[in-house]
Amino acid sequence: MPTLLEELVEGAGPLPRLGDKVVCHYSGFIASSNKKSDCSRDRGHAMTFPVGVGKVIDGWDAAIREMAKGSRRRVLIPAAEAYGARGQPPQIPPNADLIFDIELLDINETLVSEGMRIRREEAARADKFIREQDALRAAEAARHQQQPAPSRSSESGSSSRSSSDESDSSSFDSEVEQRREKKRKRNKEERKARKHAKHST
Repeated sequence: MPTLLEELVEGAGPLPRLGDKVVCHYSGFIASSNKKSDCSRDRGHAMTFPVGVGKVIDGWDAAIREMAKGSRRRVLIPAAEAYGARGQPPQIPPNADLIFDIELLDINETLVSEGMRIRREEAARADKFIREQDALRAAEAARHQQQPAPSRSSESGSSSRSSSDESDSSSFDSEVEQRREKKRKRNKEERKARKHAKHST
């Protein structure tokens, strides 16, 4: 049987009966390490299941039948009533006792209540996504702001390279212009030579 570790919130009303459909939020932990193995809130939606028909581990069925609507408990479930010698790799090792924080939200909720709950869960997931994206953008902006400014030596080196590049470019332009001038002179001399030869004949 599960062991009650702590009554976090006391519920009210009748207890679930065999076949009742319950709605729960929970967080699961490995008892030996207190490492979280699963959490319905992390996924953004509650878990629903019929009581006592084998849809969940035996320890869950036993624990939930002792809870009223609105109650929240922390219970210890022995490995024999959880996942036993097989475990549930990679989250749960073999022969692991588990601790569950269980909140019983509703018993046999109406379609209207279910629709409202689902809409709340969808809105919560959307808000969580937006917050995560904002946090990523803020972290990226902070990372860029923390990048060191170029040192004076690197700036000097960059300036020297720039001056060198400009000098090389000017030298190249000058050389091109000199070649063009030589070509113009050579063409002029050739025209004079042809003109002189024509007059000589």
